[in-house]
Amino acid sequence: MVKGIAKRVVVVRFSDVQLFEQAILLMRDGCENEGVTEAQILEEANELAAQVQREQAYQPVQISHRSRLSWGARIFCLVWGAGLASLVWVLVH
Repeated sequence: MVKGIAKRVVVVRFSDVQLFEQAILLMRDGCENEGVTEAQILEEANELAAQVQREQAYQPVQISHRSRLSWGARIFCLVWGAGLASLVWVLVH
């Protein structure tokens, strides 16, 4: 248990997002002292939620199918692995 930590949070619930049901936003320390109203907090949270929904709707996740190894490195690994397998086979038989 952690003692002495108090954070204010805003929970934003999504209605039409497929993967997430809610987002938890942690308030910055000192916001209360700056005169930020509850309406401003809710407005900014709603703007952030709308931005996330727009980005999710228009930017699909791109999955890279490229390997990090170059073709030369792939061929080297293939030859080295075949040689190692052949050596093991010769030693066992």
